[in-house]
Parts: sequence; structure tokens; C-alpha cells
Amino acid sequence: MINARSVVYCKNLIKTSGIRACLSLAFLAKACFYRWRSFSNAFHERRHAMFDFDFESVPWSSYNPGLLEQDLMTLPLEAGLIASMNASYARHNSTLWPFGNEKTDKERLPSIHPGRTLVLIAAPVATGTLGGLSLFQKEFPLWPHVRGWIHAHLVTEVATTFAKTTFLRERPYHDSEFKKTEREAFDNRLSFISGHASHTFAFATYSSALMWQYSNSKPLNWAFSSVLFAGATWVAAGRVQDHHHNPTDVTAGALVGTAVTYLMFERVVEVIKFDTERKSNKTSSSASATKVRLFPSFEGFSSQSKIAINAEARF
Repeated sequence: MINARSVVYCKNLIKTSGIRACLSLAFLAKACFYRWRSFSNAFHERRHAMFDFDFESVPWSSYNPGLLEQDLMTLPLEAGLIASMNASYARHNSTLWPFGNEKTDKERLPSIHPGRTLVLIAAPVATGTLGGLSLFQKEFPLWPHVRGWIHAHLVTEVATTFAKTTFLRERPYHDSEFKKTEREAFDNRLSFISGHASHTFAFATYSSALMWQYSNSKPLNWAFSSVLFAGATWVAAGRVQDHHHNPTDVTAGALVGTAVTYLMFERVVEVIKFDTERKSNKTSSSASATKVRLFPSFEGFSSQSKIAINAEARF
């Protein structure tokens, strides 16, 4: 039999449990609200910093990859330059020195390393590199290096396209393909320099430079760089093996991609330092302006105001 005391005890327990549950939910809602508010404030601050353009302080007389205000103009210009070079490409009969009178009767083989496959491999490597550095380095400048990486490949493509359309070196399979089809293919005279080699070495150079700049683990840096440059060398050797390029094509492409990307990375690092100093100076100047507004000097007051303030200060 359940007595009246047990019933009262159960009712009190239910009431107490309900109150505790309500209090727990209230504290949880309060914590979620403060968490959401802090996240919202941080998001708005980041959004304001991202789109807080200061075009007046940008040094327009120099090339500054990684500086957002200038990247908005230089990135489309570089892409447009590549498109215009390809659109205005006109095939002429003579190959420029020193690539004339070469034997180009090798059989064309299927490409060992298609460009689409290389992009599918490079995308997760780049994402992992940038994501890992962002995760383990608190002050890692992610977006300037993303834009700098794009700059490196665009400028490498400008140099590659200029060399291809200027020298018009015949590919190793040029004559054999011409005998089969009896017509000149679009890219049969675009052998020098190798675009595969220039871009793979550009990718390896920028990735390795990021690790050596922001990672403190030398064994990891050496292993990472060795794997990337070994892969780039493998891709370049494959372009010779499938008769799409000559050894000098891939060697020149590797040198161009490495040199352009190394110079680009060094410039991006300098620009990031300049941008950090510019933002810190802007913050300090705005803080000093706020201080002046909050605590004005007595120089602008009249003599009567000074006497009144001094009299109030005595009391």
C-alpha cells in the first residue's frame, strides 16, 4: 500500500526535478546565447576587416601580390593577358632559333599524366597544406597566400604561353602526325616550354616554401618537399617518355616554374608584412583619435570655463 507520505514525497521530487530541469535549460540557453553573441561579433569583425578596403594607402607603383585591394585588379588582368595571348596566337612557318631543322618523327603516345588528373591530385594537397598550417599556426595569413598561390600559377602560365607562342618549337611527333592527318594541329608547334613541368614545379615550390616559412619541423619539411619535387620530376619525365616534349622543354619549364614561384612567394611575404604594419598603424591612429575625442584638452576652453571646472574640482 502506498501511504500519503510517499505520495507527497514523489510530488515534491517531481517538482524539484522539474525546477532543476528548468534551471538547467535556462543556464544552457544563456550559455548558448552568449556563445552565439561572441561568435556573431567575431564574424562581423572579420567581415568588416575583410571588406575594409583602404585604396589610398596602397602603393600602386609596385606589384604587390597578396594585397587584397590590388589583387582585385591584378588577378583578372593576369587571366585576361593569358586569354589574349592564346586568342591572338598566329602560327608561322619558321621555328625560331635554336630549334630549327629538328627531327620530329616519333610516334605520339597517350599522355601518361593528363592535366585533369594532376589537378585532382593537387587540389587536396593544397587544401591540406593550407588547412594544416591554419590549424597549427594561429597567425597564419591564409587568404593572402591563397591569392599569392594563384598569382604564382598565373604568372607561370604567362611565361609559358609567351615562350610557346614565340619559339613555336615542333613537338617530337610533329612530322609523323602531319603525315597521318596531312594538316597542322593547333598545338603541334607548342613544345617549348613544357606547361606540365612549369606548373608542377611551381606547385612544389610554393607548397615547400609555405612549409619552410611557417612549420618548425625540419624532418616534416624535408619529407614534404622531397615528395613534391620527386612527383614534379616524375611528371616532367613522363612528358618526355610519351613524346610530347623534349628534355630541354621540361628542363626549361622546371626552371621557369621554380624561379617565378620562388620570387612570387618572397614578394607575398614582404607584402603581408607591409599589410600587417599598415593595419596596425591604422588601428593605432584610430585609437588615438578616439582618445582625443573622449578626453579633449583644456586649450580649446575659454578662461571662464577653466575657472568653473577648477571650482567644481575643489568641491
